[in-house]
Amino acid sequence: MEKKIDEEIYKINIEGNLREIKIATFFKFLNLSEEMYEMFSLGISYENIPLPEFIYALLSFFNEHEELKEELSLTSKNRLFKLEQMQVVDCEAINKHQETINPYIGQYKINHELEKELDLVMEKGNSPFQKFCLVYKEVCERFSYDEKYYIEENAALSRHSDINYIEQITFQDKIVCYEVILILAYYLEKLGFNYELCNGNTYGLHTYIKMRFDEYLIKIEPVDTVFHDDLTNAKIGTTLIGLTCLNKNMATRDRFKTLLSFYYQESKINYYDGMLPSNKIDCSIDLPSAIKEGLILVDLAISKVKEKNLEVMEKMCFLAHLLARYKFSSQLSVFTNEFIKDETSPYGFSALIILGDLLYGTYYVLYNFQDIKVLSQEEVQNLFFENVFSDIREKRKTFGIKR
Repeated sequence: MEKKIDEEIYKINIEGNLREIKIATFFKFLNLSEEMYEMFSLGISYENIPLPEFIYALLSFFNEHEELKEELSLTSKNRLFKLEQMQVVDCEAINKHQETINPYIGQYKINHELEKELDLVMEKGNSPFQKFCLVYKEVCERFSYDEKYYIEENAALSRHSDINYIEQITFQDKIVCYEVILILAYYLEKLGFNYELCNGNTYGLHTYIKMRFDEYLIKIEPVDTVFHDDLTNAKIGTTLIGLTCLNKNMATRDRFKTLLSFYYQESKINYYDGMLPSNKIDCSIDLPSAIKEGLILVDLAISKVKEKNLEVMEKMCFLAHLLARYKFSSQLSVFTNEFIKDETSPYGFSALIILGDLLYGTYYVLYNFQDIKVLSQEEVQNLFFENVFSDIREKRKTFGIKR
């Protein structure tokens, strides 16, 4: 077997180039002394082959010949395992995204005026990836999610279900996740990047993008959920979360974060300034002390939401963002991602903040984006029975309420 391996050549296509490597070289690398192995692992090449490409070939070979792993020493097996985890040398991006996968290429255009505005932003970048990052931020800062599409399953569906509608979209329009993605995909194409449109074979489903830039594998998802998105984050100046590095290697992820920090400047949010109550809260209930303390923070969060000029979906997202960062009493459970249909609200729906006390039960803070009212569980239950309140979608049930 050893003689045969010594003579055999492993052929593999790497980034469009054919590499021919002696198979014995793979075993030799794994059997290096500790000192030599560490030196080469931190180097840039092995046997005159760029180190990431060599490791990629080594891993591909053992993936194709699992039975040969049994011939390795324990030390070599441990080294191979760590290489497979991409924590020694990161070769994960090699041969990824060699072509674009997007079933809608050529089926849509973007609005001419929108393209002119985004082109001006794009040209401020010094590299293709920086140009894309600037477009990404501009799109997130200026577009808002269509609340009618979220609240009513069929509302606004006709225009959002037509791919030709994308050509009509300007910054004055509200959009949904897959429309944002196709606008961003248009610019990836324009800037020469290969990418994959994921979950995109049926138009109208939640969609995101995977792409590669240099050593980085990147996921682009500006709207993860309507309460967790960059359409809000870009407007309030907090961390953008929709450009994420998928590499397993932690050092690579850290480099990606550093790269993005050069493009995006965060503005710090002072979460606790203005701690005195500033909103009129309608409350006729004798509240337990833990609920009263929680209500102070809810009051503060709503005050901060009011300070920002945000669309209604962004207000709800910012509210959830704030409450997730406040330190409530350990006996309180706080739920913020509740929307309910509300006939008394000027928008037709309201935010329902749920404060669950381990000792004293559950209380509800109703915020219709104008007034704030504290309700007991019984009061909320009755409003649901009377159809003043109702669930936004059948699958979203308000916590603690019977049907």
